Amino acid sequence: MPPYEYAPINSDDKFRLLELGPGNGDDILSGTLRIVSLFDAPEYQALSYTWGELVFPALIECSGNGYIAITSNLAAALRRLRYPNRKRTMWIDAICVDQRNTIERNHQVRHMRKIYEQAKEVLIWLGENTDNARLALGGLDELLEAVINAHLILFSPSLDSLLTTYHTSDQGVAFANLLKHSWFRRIWVIQGVTCARGATMLCGEVSMDWFRFLRIADRMHDEKLDLYFDARMKETFYHLSALHRQRDCWASNNTQSLPELLFHYRHCDSSDSRDKIFALAGLANGKVIPADAPDYSKHVTDVFQALASNALTDYAYLDILTCCSLPDADREHLPLPSWVPDWSRPLHMNSSPILAPNAYNASKGIRCRVALGQDKRKMIVRGILLGKVQSVCQPWSYATGLEGISQVKKIMELLEECRILFKGSKICGAQNRLRFLRTLVADLDNAGYRTKNRDFTTQYDTYHEYMEGRCSEQPLSFNSVGQRTTAKLITSYPKMRKFETALHYAAYGRAYCRFDDSRVGWVPEKAEVGDQVVVILGAQVPILLRPRGSSYIVVGETYVDRMMDGEALEGPNSHIQDIKLV
Repeated sequence: MPPYEYAPINSDDKFRLLELGPGNGDDILSGTLRIVSLFDAPEYQALSYTWGELVFPALIECSGNGYIAITSNLAAALRRLRYPNRKRTMWIDAICVDQRNTIERNHQVRHMRKIYEQAKEVLIWLGENTDNARLALGGLDELLEAVINAHLILFSPSLDSLLTTYHTSDQGVAFANLLKHSWFRRIWVIQGVTCARGATMLCGEVSMDWFRFLRIADRMHDEKLDLYFDARMKETFYHLSALHRQRDCWASNNTQSLPELLFHYRHCDSSDSRDKIFALAGLANGKVIPADAPDYSKHVTDVFQALASNALTDYAYLDILTCCSLPDADREHLPLPSWVPDWSRPLHMNSSPILAPNAYNASKGIRCRVALGQDKRKMIVRGILLGKVQSVCQPWSYATGLEGISQVKKIMELLEECRILFKGSKICGAQNRLRFLRTLVADLDNAGYRTKNRDFTTQYDTYHEYMEGRCSEQPLSFNSVGQRTTAKLITSYPKMRKFETALHYAAYGRAYCRFDDSRVGWVPEKAEVGDQVVVILGAQVPILLRPRGSSYIVVGETYVDRMMDGEALEGPNSHIQDIKLV
């Protein structure tokens, strides 16, 4: 039988559905493809799965006159999902879209949000490992409830013991294996599960309501239980928490801009780097940058650069620079100007000021003319040069392989290094300590927002005392406070937790820094002595640049003490000048 020849889709509102034929076991996979309208399509289910390696050893016979080659994972899903004695109507991207036709792919990708929205249900296929899934999903509610009800404190011996026991148990190992499935990191799943009316996770014979699973994973992330998992699983928890927020935003019609979506899901995988943008464009609100229509005929560098160029020149959206970062020296990277975020590279899971609406206003909302150089590689912006990096602490991270008390000691070492650097800044006055604490959390609360009345001192003291106690393995005895009962410690836990969360969001993936004008703040972990802080007109936060002759390369966004609310434009040295980015 020859390869299947797709009938062309000649109308903008049309798409294909697969009527999956009945069968059992190893029976031949078969089905019929029908072109239907988006406005009166029959009831169908959409399949969300991973392609895996682009090898197509399996076949499905279509409409009796040809076959379509498919991956082994998709073939396994179809064998599990087909009914024994009746047809099942489904939408599956690898079958319903002619993948060899670039024009059709462009056309159908624009409709994918609508396709998922109209589906009766989205089926999430995670493979055939039934026994692992049954073990992994059983008891999750009980584990989370035990942590919450017992008031177990982050890095406390009790929580260390509980989670160490869980990780080494069969159930813990099975859960870790489940979360390592590549589906959880795939960029295309975001649109499907965000827009779905209903969704079910399937792993062999085991199924679970997707939104119930998402709520549990989000709560585990909120409780910081993900800090006890390895780096890859931490990223998966971050991703699941972002999906939970995304679903809530979508349900309340509080949609996000394309740059915000790109930053949230910067860690996701795709076999085609252009899909980092195309897969999210359908979810964006278009208020900041209207997303260009997907075009698979364009090279990935052209897609990324066009987005950044449009943001900067056409829409004066300077905050896209906060998503820029230097490439790793030992990894291949796209030949992009530094002012163009490379969305193909995985970035750190740290938060960014841009994610907190109106948290900062470093340029006082003043916009500037942005010009693209004739060679299309240079971008000329306007801004004020501030201090240069003078000293940098080691990057703040939860070190890989460190658990329990070792992790606590690492955090305390980082805190002490920050304190010493701040002390060397020669900042004096009664508000000295308060300023130090405000810079530690980038003047944000545990939800990522600015607040005027923060009890920084009490929160920090409670947190620091507890962590000191953990380092000496005596968490209920603090040197300056004396003996505390468990009940009192539980009472103070919310304050300690607020500071710990705010510190994590502000510091993780960054380095504490002192500038040559005695200011302090947070800079990207790749910052070097001599890097220049600039307040660029139109950007909410200062940007760190590295001199390259008469030009600069973008290192990333920064938090600078007393420079986050337009102070740079008020001083005697507020000289605005052209700055050339390359």
